[in-house]
Amino acid sequence: MSSEEALGTDRGDRIAGRTERIRVIRPVWRPRALVLSHLVALLLVVTWITPATRQWWDRFDLALFRLLNDSLALGHGWQVFWAVANYRALDLLPAVLILGLFIVSIWGRPRDVQNQRWAVLAVLGGVLVVVPPLMELVVHQGLQYSRPSPTLVLDDALRLSHLVPSINTKDTSRACFPGDHAYVLLTVMSFFWYVGRRRDALLASLLAAVFVLPRLVGGAHWATDILVGGGPAALLAGSWAFATPLCHRLATLLHPLVCAVMKLVPGPLRIPEWPERLADDAPQPGSGVIPLSIDRDPSAPPQRKAG
Repeated sequence: MSSEEALGTDRGDRIAGRTERIRVIRPVWRPRALVLSHLVALLLVVTWITPATRQWWDRFDLALFRLLNDSLALGHGWQVFWAVANYRALDLLPAVLILGLFIVSIWGRPRDVQNQRWAVLAVLGGVLVVVPPLMELVVHQGLQYSRPSPTLVLDDALRLSHLVPSINTKDTSRACFPGDHAYVLLTVMSFFWYVGRRRDALLASLLAAVFVLPRLVGGAHWATDILVGGGPAALLAGSWAFATPLCHRLATLLHPLVCAVMKLVPGPLRIPEWPERLADDAPQPGSGVIPLSIDRDPSAPPQRKAG
């Protein structure tokens, strides 16, 4: 064997060994995060339904709406900007950007680590799809509660659909509570805080804040549609999915399927893996990374132990 072949074999063994030890999420309970999420969710709901504190929420709703919506009087260019931001087709833009952020976070990592994280992302997708219909069922059917958006309540509200009629913008809703759009953004944000690096979590938080603003400026939602309507659901769903063994168990079930699907992806379309990024997969103190525990591609041959 040539020296180059020996070097390649040695490097491959080290990569394979390191990949086998990599963890993406542990099947453990995180009681602090779980309890804190429930307490914050309970606080939001209790202060919302209690008359003595509900008045403060109502004042906050009105004050923030006035502040943001009145800014539309600054000029036509500002109006066009927010009309475009509220364009219905652009609701997919946050999903595209967040998917891009996820791809960047796994770019260059070992193939199996990528597959593990795709499996975790699939669990997130399930959480995003299942919960909103339940929210609608509980609030609208169970509690029989609904309310219109501020643009339908306040006669002097500035309507983007009137100011910029050439753009199909969303600025009204007859049932704006709860905010399912906000729930999705907040749950994705919590996902990155639980299983991503801190820099990714901060970026996801920034994206969530940016993409809830158009609905507030345009008047399709009150602030409490987001904070009280979507917030508690995101806190509960995120904590039960990612602060308990649930995500690990579901990801473990999905991992073989993900591996099989990824093998069907043509080589040029696969996300590259770089050996030098192996060190990045070690958990760093304060990074927000939860070490994962789906060990390897189940279809791969077992690794022989040295010696």
